[in-house]
Amino acid sequence: MKEPGTPFLLDLDGVLVTEDSSWNSLHDAFGTRGPARPHFEAFARGDFGYREFMRRDIALWGRRKLDDIEAVLNRTRLMPGAVEAVASLRALGFLPMILSAGIDILARRVAEKLEITDWASNGLEIGGDGHLTGEGVFRVDLRDKVPAARTLLGRRGCKLESSWCLSDNASDALLLAACARPVVFVPEGAAPNGAFPPHWPRISRLSELIPLLQPFP
Repeated sequence: MKEPGTPFLLDLDGVLVTEDSSWNSLHDAFGTRGPARPHFEAFARGDFGYREFMRRDIALWGRRKLDDIEAVLNRTRLMPGAVEAVASLRALGFLPMILSAGIDILARRVAEKLEITDWASNGLEIGGDGHLTGEGVFRVDLRDKVPAARTLLGRRGCKLESSWCLSDNASDALLLAACARPVVFVPEGAAPNGAFPPHWPRISRLSELIPLLQPFP
């Protein structure tokens, strides 16, 4: 088995886990999906940035306990084939990394399950009493993950231009275009989550990722 070397950036929501958004999982659990919709629409229009979008989303949950948040996110399921795909990436000489604009509580949990040591995601600020303060910890921009990717890769002395990337969402277009080899994940039976260049490879199951990689060192 080779030592991991070539970075492989993996999206989290909708790729390594079946739920499409850790934010929406919490909205569904707390009954705030409806009030959150205008915030996302305003963010999509460019009315404000992702940091403010996070703050507005978190404010809808009030002074929830950290335990309440973890209880919801702990119900998130791994995507079928995730364990095998990540293990195979290592065997082929890749260094799996998670890069997500979702919530770090889930990213940390999935990283531990998949034995991934390198990951980056956004956080929820927790007060000394164990409750949400209403603020977020901004690390990864949903619309432009490139700066966060360079920071994450830089810790390993790696470059984005030498990395592979896997995502299911066209919001990652800048990241996918900047990496060496983009791969689009469109789960079987689902519609593409946005428009992607037709020449980018697509897979519908994580098990299809490994045959795509095997010709490469």
